[in-house]
Amino acid sequence: MAKYISPQEFIKQTEGHAYDMDGAYGVQCVDGIKKFVQDVYGESNFSCGNGWAYGLWTCYGSNGVQKYFDKFPFSQAKEGDWIIWNKGSKGAPKSHVGMFIKNINSQLVQVYGQNQNGIKAFNFCNTWNEGILGVLRPKIYEQQPTPPEPKVEYINIPPSIPVRNVYDKNTKKLKATIKPQKFGGLSYRVYNILNNGMYAEIETRDYGRCLVKITKLTPITDKPQYSHGNY
Repeated sequence: MAKYISPQEFIKQTEGHAYDMDGAYGVQCVDGIKKFVQDVYGESNFSCGNGWAYGLWTCYGSNGVQKYFDKFPFSQAKEGDWIIWNKGSKGAPKSHVGMFIKNINSQLVQVYGQNQNGIKAFNFCNTWNEGILGVLRPKIYEQQPTPPEPKVEYINIPPSIPVRNVYDKNTKKLKATIKPQKFGGLSYRVYNILNNGMYAEIETRDYGRCLVKITKLTPITDKPQYSHGNY
């Protein structure tokens, strides 16, 4: 029986891990979508159909993918859909599949997947949207009622703080500094709270996912307090 897994849950369970689901060619991007299907359905009985990731789209209907996914144009992409690339240029993937997270702008898209960014394990990557064939939407999202929106919180760093350190999310070593005073305060979406409330995981434009310390001067709220930051 299928088990509902939200995109956020899947990311939390898999980020930083690498999966070789079919035992062929090591860790590949297709193993990422197979991992998702395995977690949802307890099986992943499908193939690319032609040996390449874009075959998930071009061989749809004969490769078993239709059991788990419906096809949609990229213009209708929602978070949690799986994007299929073929013959992209400008540095876009030649043949790739990854989970759609969001549009960065009219040319760039954020995708979560394996074997991208030069990294085998699951990671986030911003890449060109050229060469996208379409998206595969998990049937589980069509069949299940829409779950409540997850609670979104923000950490707010006031302009009274000239400089605030940010830390590597894995090692907690100093990574860089941000400058709240320069921008009249900074607000960031909080993706996780770690070490019993000591750190907030945020995403900065310049340094990616990192940690910032939570203090009495940096309140966490349900709305951002400053116009600058990343949320």
